Amino acid sequence: MGAGGGPPALHDTGAGGVPPASHEMGAGAEAVSRKRQRPSKQCWGHEFSGSACEPVEPQSGAFREHFCAACRNRGLSIPADRIWAAVTAEAASQKNRQSGGAWNVSDGGLFSSSAWPAHRIVNQTMGCDGPPLVILRERTPQCLPGLSRLPLPAGCQSVHFKVR
Repeated sequence: MGAGGGPPALHDTGAGGVPPASHEMGAGAEAVSRKRQRPSKQCWGHEFSGSACEPVEPQSGAFREHFCAACRNRGLSIPADRIWAAVTAEAASQKNRQSGGAWNVSDGGLFSSSAWPAHRIVNQTMGCDGPPLVILRERTPQCLPGLSRLPLPAGCQSVHFKVR
């Protein structure tokens, strides 16, 4: 649950507590001024929940900047079987990569969450209640190291998140 007993907050920081930077610039993108223009990108709300969203133009690398106004205002619902809780200290200490995309994808390296399928870690900043949560891009029937399925009431099909 989020601070104050509401829905969990869907916000995060990159490695070292720094918001992930945007690394996506279209090939051949021309700047009208000396400042680089960020191209429109798919809203991460669509990535996480499949909702119909408008493209976004992030103004910074901050997590919330990757969501359209509708997702920021109404939040988003994610299928409960794609959300896992970090239950070990090692899993809870994992950070999102600064890869420029919504998902952390295994590269077979030493990053211990590389044993997890494509995922995003949320609910892990200081203002959040409860354990860090891991949202998987796809459902998986297998057990994942350091993670446990959320204990949800019978019949609960999705979890609603607020973007902050």
